[in-house]
Amino acid sequence: MVNIFLLAKKIMEKYPSGRRFIKFCLVGLSSAIISFFILYVFTEYLHWWYMISAVLSFVISVIFNFIANKFWSFRNKLRGRAAYNQMVKYAVVYVSGMVINTFLIYAFTEFIGLDYRWSWFIATGIITFWNFGFTHFWTFGRETA
Repeated sequence: MVNIFLLAKKIMEKYPSGRRFIKFCLVGLSSAIISFFILYVFTEYLHWWYMISAVLSFVISVIFNFIANKFWSFRNKLRGRAAYNQMVKYAVVYVSGMVINTFLIYAFTEFIGLDYRWSWFIATGIITFWNFGFTHFWTFGRETA
């Protein structure tokens, strides 16, 4: 286990994009935990349809995700109108990600027959690369330190 941390540290020191990706994944992991908790509680305890729970949990976790990625992963300091423009770009990336994610959850659950929790897990893993690419290169782009 220690070797994994040493390898991650070396990558982070040598490759700034690697460092951002690792931080992005840590924020994403935190967001995923938040999202899954909300999904599970809304579906299992409030008895909401899993698709409504999935959308709401995704939206709530994205709010946390934007703040953490802007200030920690990408160390972006833009304020005012520029920050507003970033937020709009971020929303576009994550709403498109949510649409793809929700479609994948539905497809894996309804057509392949996976449990909605496994569908969520697989779809979230796939959408991570979509979200990082657009967040890194389009949302925060050149402003990233």
